[in-house]
Amino acid sequence: MSEKNVEIVRTIYRTFADGEAARLMELLDPEIEFLINPAAPEAGTYHGHEGVERWITDVRETLSEFDIAPDEFLDVGEQVICPVRIRVLGKASEAEAELRETHLWTITDGRAVRMKAYPVHAEALQAAGLRE
Repeated sequence: MSEKNVEIVRTIYRTFADGEAARLMELLDPEIEFLINPAAPEAGTYHGHEGVERWITDVRETLSEFDIAPDEFLDVGEQVICPVRIRVLGKASEAEAELRETHLWTITDGRAVRMKAYPVHAEALQAAGLRE
């Protein structure tokens, strides 16, 4: 079952990168809790499909580029830990930035019910009950 969860998370990143919004929503529970890194300009907690759509809109309004590249997928049963590299280009400032953070996904019944972004990898591991 957990290998299936890794594949779900892989597909989430792929569909986001491809701009397949309808397919993305199929992979997310209608009540998903989406917690964005507090250091990000669009930081906060977004609830449900509407919240995720609002986050995507916020990103598109402030950034001309937003590329997210997963480094690996760590299977933790119902959870998947995914360290990522994010590269952004501001629309107004044209400033480019790259950051690393770790996403902790929770999968239930074949859909993501929660994603929390951690600025520190060790914090994501600890939240999943693991150590470095």
